Amino acid sequence: MSSFVAVCFLGVATFLLGLQLSIPRADFEDLEDFDDDADYNSWISMCQKFLILLMAVILVPLAMIVLQQRNILYRPIVAGRRVSIGHKSNPAAWGLEHEGFFLSSRDGTKLNAWLLYPQKGAQTKRPALLFFHSNAGDIPQRLDFFSQLCRQLNVVILAMEYRGFGRSADGGISEKSFVEDAACAYNWLVNYASTEKSCVDPARLFIFGRSLGGCVAVRLLTFLLGASAGSNCPEEMRRGADSAGGPGEKQPLPLPAGVLIENSPSCIADMAMHLMPFLRILPRRLLSWPVLLDEWRSNDWLNWIGSALSSQKKSLRICLLSAAHDKVVPASCMEELRDVGGKHKSLDISFHSFQRGEHMSTYLLAGDRYWQALRNFIN
Repeated sequence: MSSFVAVCFLGVATFLLGLQLSIPRADFEDLEDFDDDADYNSWISMCQKFLILLMAVILVPLAMIVLQQRNILYRPIVAGRRVSIGHKSNPAAWGLEHEGFFLSSRDGTKLNAWLLYPQKGAQTKRPALLFFHSNAGDIPQRLDFFSQLCRQLNVVILAMEYRGFGRSADGGISEKSFVEDAACAYNWLVNYASTEKSCVDPARLFIFGRSLGGCVAVRLLTFLLGASAGSNCPEEMRRGADSAGGPGEKQPLPLPAGVLIENSPSCIADMAMHLMPFLRILPRRLLSWPVLLDEWRSNDWLNWIGSALSSQKKSLRICLLSAAHDKVVPASCMEELRDVGGKHKSLDISFHSFQRGEHMSTYLLAGDRYWQALRNFIN
């Protein structure tokens, strides 16, 4: 509904502009610069057509973006498939043991999840990573990365597919619903780690988000610190969190041992202006709610997290992994997150920039520097 209202507003603005430029000659009797009616009418007609064309060039694409933004942002179907098939979509093909199951989000939506580990029946408890994937595809497409994570770091991985992705059930895709899905997965991991049969060290639970998954990780932190999953902006929460658990939780969930964020947007507005430069001529405040339904304002939320942690006398370690030549998410986004986090003593920020690496393949191209950064952070 808010998208429809925004598009209507843009259409009305265009109509009013055309109406203003169509004012009859009689309203300009005091202008003495145009003695010849023919010259005046020709000039005003030319200006009218030019401005209407300019507005159309700007407003029509913007209207389409507003109407289709969630279809543009969230891409569960890749190469014509929503669910990966074939031998390589099986964890066993990558030397991984796994348990597959479904989680139930707050509204009852079923979420497909995998628990992955390098060797079944290990006696020692390992660190665990809750992994949030990017805006496209399903978790089998990340099996190469998961296998290297397990081999390089000796960790257990909980990988979840958001609603509407992979084998998860359909449900209203939005920032709010993704935060609730993330909280559901984290709640499961915390409870699993506390059981005797678990192969996970409950004191070493980490959250890892890549690309859009980094935004999900940041918003999960806000939820754990008391912000509503449906909050559009940190300004609504400036009063601070009065508990360490998300709204509606019977028992507060503990904070993770650390958070890893890789090649993630600072906010969707910044990404929109990067990918569609014509938007830069618009007022920056226009690219916010309700024109943008899902803002994913990681920069502002990270600032809020630092303040909330300080008020609760807590701290948190965050590892930022950035591909210097990322063609999808500019490195400036990760640098902004570094600068915002660095303002707070409650946030222990470690920042790693890799000259070799791209948006989804930094772990392949950056070599041992990448794995050593993760190893140092987790260990």
